[in-house]
Amino acid sequence: MIPFFRPYISSAMTEAVQACLASGWLNEGPWTGRFEQALQTYTQSDAVLAVSSNTVGLELALRWLGIGPGDEVIVPVYSYCVSAHAVLYTGATPVFWACGPDFLPDVHSLRNLITPKTRAIITVDLGGRLCSYPEIEKVLTDHPYVPENEIQEHFSRIPVIADTAHSIGGRLLTKPAGSWADISVFSFHSAKNITTGDGGAIAFNLPESFSLPDVLSWFRQMRIHGKSKVARSDSAAGNFGYDVILPGIKANMTDMQASLGLAQLEVYENELLPDRRRMAEVYFSLLNGQEEILLPPKDSIDNQSAWHLFLVRIPGISEVHKYRIMEEASKAGVGFSHHYPLITSFTLYRKLGYHPSATPHSSKFSVEEITLPLYHGLSTDDQSKVVEVLMFEIQKWRRS
Repeated sequence: MIPFFRPYISSAMTEAVQACLASGWLNEGPWTGRFEQALQTYTQSDAVLAVSSNTVGLELALRWLGIGPGDEVIVPVYSYCVSAHAVLYTGATPVFWACGPDFLPDVHSLRNLITPKTRAIITVDLGGRLCSYPEIEKVLTDHPYVPENEIQEHFSRIPVIADTAHSIGGRLLTKPAGSWADISVFSFHSAKNITTGDGGAIAFNLPESFSLPDVLSWFRQMRIHGKSKVARSDSAAGNFGYDVILPGIKANMTDMQASLGLAQLEVYENELLPDRRRMAEVYFSLLNGQEEILLPPKDSIDNQSAWHLFLVRIPGISEVHKYRIMEEASKAGVGFSHHYPLITSFTLYRKLGYHPSATPHSSKFSVEEITLPLYHGLSTDDQSKVVEVLMFEIQKWRRS
């Protein structure tokens, strides 16, 4: 069986986790700090804080901005549901943003979504390819912005939060993912390019008028129950005499997670990421000339994907037939996936008054999309079988 994904765990990564276990310090501690520093260097951001998930990182970013009931946040409709869930957690209203043919949010439609209630936008680097951040910046800079609190007053335009769950290692105009938006939030779920089992990280690139230590202090306190101080050594010596300052949550990353993430990050740029790019090129070669398939954009000098996902479209297919292809492929030993159903197609969002018909092109792209396996250890022979099975099932559907 060629599964849709398989996490990469080497002996060096196992040894790193074992070293953490042997230290006796398993919660947030020195490994977490080292992982944060390594991520800051890798993403060329001003600071990075590790958290328990991408979802909670998005929520904390919105709460820090003071976003709540009565506010609107623009969110891509073509994304995993948590990009919008984070907005609902604050009591604010998601305003859904259509995608273009590359599945990324359509910059040309952004201007029409902005209202006096817009307090932030969330971008999504779907599949690993970075959004058009310079164009987004231009739209927002040209639009009047009226801040409503002291945090928002530091911004000269609507703040941008990037959901970079897919794009660590991706680059746009030589700048890496995590260095473009005001706040970027990564994911280290088990299926991601770098994994800590689960978890995430928040990267900061804020206006210079902010006191970065004060900002980081707020996020650190919020991720651990709002406490004024937290033990971060090989003993619990720091875990007394603390105050509770904020209504925080439990959102920190553990050292066990960080030890695995750090070991993965050490080989990511020179081993894991080039391998993903090689596999993407193999798919492009194998699928070249196949008219039944629409391929994703290729890398260019200016835009290099992290290739978390290889998303293709089967023009004209129905959702029922696409899922039938996936079921038949599974019987033939190949696992495919779908990224994603539109957020507005889910019952939760339909009950809130949203409907996928509001973004018809995005809905069509979602129905037609199918995701090919892409993970470290997938051989060229495996990829050939993936394509062979996919094309056989598509041709069978065409004849039916």
